[in-house]
Amino acid sequence: MDSHSLENEFSQLEIDNKSKSISKSTKIEYILCDTPESFSSAIAVLQTFSLLVIDCEGLNLGTHHGSLSLLTIRPIAPQNSQNFIFDFVALTFSLQPLFSILTNPSILKILYDGRMDFSALYHSYHIDLDPVLDLQLVDICSRFARGGYSVASHRQRLLRCFSYSQIRQNKDRFKNIHILQSLGGCLEEHGCKSTSPKKHVNHETWLTRPLSSEYLEYAAHDVEIIHALYTHFIQAGYIQHPLLSLNLSQSKRYISIWNDAPPEQGNIYRSHPLLPLEIIDFIPSNTTITCQGCSRNLSSSSF
Repeated sequence: MDSHSLENEFSQLEIDNKSKSISKSTKIEYILCDTPESFSSAIAVLQTFSLLVIDCEGLNLGTHHGSLSLLTIRPIAPQNSQNFIFDFVALTFSLQPLFSILTNPSILKILYDGRMDFSALYHSYHIDLDPVLDLQLVDICSRFARGGYSVASHRQRLLRCFSYSQIRQNKDRFKNIHILQSLGGCLEEHGCKSTSPKKHVNHETWLTRPLSSEYLEYAAHDVEIIHALYTHFIQAGYIQHPLLSLNLSQSKRYISIWNDAPPEQGNIYRSHPLLPLEIIDFIPSNTTITCQGCSRNLSSSSF
């Protein structure tokens, strides 16, 4: 997706979003795509958009031996958007038309912590999501813009994972460590009122069929939350044209961090609430060192 096309999209969205917010309704609407007919109808609609919110659900999603259950897509448009839920358990025919949308370079895919989504699609279906914008990274960058990165606030975030003595004794080492925010936590912290709070379900039953409306509404609600955050970030100026190409390159590094292999469950080096090194502050280097913990190739300054 070229920068000129993206600028046009963002300019139009900034105008539209000044007078529009996502409806805060009690019932979450969705279109379930679990037959050839519903699949084809959804594809015909989605391929006309250039901005799509993407989110996946599954059993141990993205991990070794994990399974993808649902992929939900919500187009971002001036008119009321629809939530399309693709049932990967029920859809047993070729999904190439959907995969073509996910890899189309002219369609920007917007996610929130898309690492597991990418891992599930990449390792099970050979789908390389691109271009992508991960709002979890935008949230971290926004902390500086909204004055949320004072020493005190940064320490308060770190206390979720570390003891006070650890932080105090290693101030310099903790300066560039960022705590990742959950989708629900991000919605609450930014005070987004245009959608209801994030819901909860039992994630052990994503492969059960038929799925109840509770689970389908949960999947649809997640993309509505991501859409609400995206709208808020646009309005607040956290996503800006001059930095967009940087945001996209950071996002691709982030979501594809496990393109070598899906993480094993319980691997503390690959599953933790900290932003991995060299995602936002990427350090090009001719010489890298392989980390013995996470197996990533990083510059010497990260050790």
